[in-house]
Amino acid sequence: MLMQIVLIIVSFSSMYALGLSFHFQEIKSIFRFWKSTLGILLYNFAVLPGITFWILNYSDFDPEISIGIFLAAAAPGGASAAIFVLRAKGNPAFGGLLIILLNLFSTVITPILFALYSGIELSAGYSVAKKLLIVSFLIQGLPLIVGIWNRAKFLSLSRRLLPIAVKVSNFSLAIAIGILVVYYYDELFSFGWIVWSVILIVIFISIISGLFFYNLDTSWKASISVVTSVRSLSLALLLSEIQLKSPTTLLVILVYGFLMYLLTELSARIWVQTAHKNT
Repeated sequence: MLMQIVLIIVSFSSMYALGLSFHFQEIKSIFRFWKSTLGILLYNFAVLPGITFWILNYSDFDPEISIGIFLAAAAPGGASAAIFVLRAKGNPAFGGLLIILLNLFSTVITPILFALYSGIELSAGYSVAKKLLIVSFLIQGLPLIVGIWNRAKFLSLSRRLLPIAVKVSNFSLAIAIGILVVYYYDELFSFGWIVWSVILIVIFISIISGLFFYNLDTSWKASISVVTSVRSLSLALLLSEIQLKSPTTLLVILVYGFLMYLLTELSARIWVQTAHKNT
């Protein structure tokens, strides 16, 4: 429960910060590269889940562990990616659009992928998707819209609010990671190095996504990389809790989140260094 509250705070503050960084003149350029946007959607909902399914198919894991890894890999659109878009010097407008698009699609597609992989009825996935659409708007879409409106109407105020929102989101994210370490320390290391290795491989495949869009600017590639890397832990945890109620699956998702945040932070720093070299 505490973890979910902290993740909601991360979502609100990070999406609001993205909205405060939003530049309307970048909208036209975003729509010019609609093919790249389509490619990102395919990467998140077909390529990454497909590779994860293939890896897990050759792994001798308990079903509860495999479902946890697959569920995290199939749940893009994590709102905390907004923090890393800013930290990686990514494009805020493009990063915000990707988060919203991925989140909207994941509320429908992820429950279906989860149902197909775990063997539950598709009707259960559809019923969960309806609730998720409302939740995603409240904790992601709404703060982004408010941030964009604040910047458009009160530019000087938005410039003062931006660093505050970034600090709140960074602090909340640090608390979330701290909760993972403090509350689940023993469990984090209970699955063995093979499970950790598979999770690291899946995260690495998500991080390198930006490199495949070589025709885009570095800031856009950085946005693709960190947004694809950060999965929606809240969505994965919610689906697991509603359909499985398995403590093992929940812990696997939390382990995925712990490693995901560490590697995404490393990725953000590498993208900043890359941007400095290109200037």
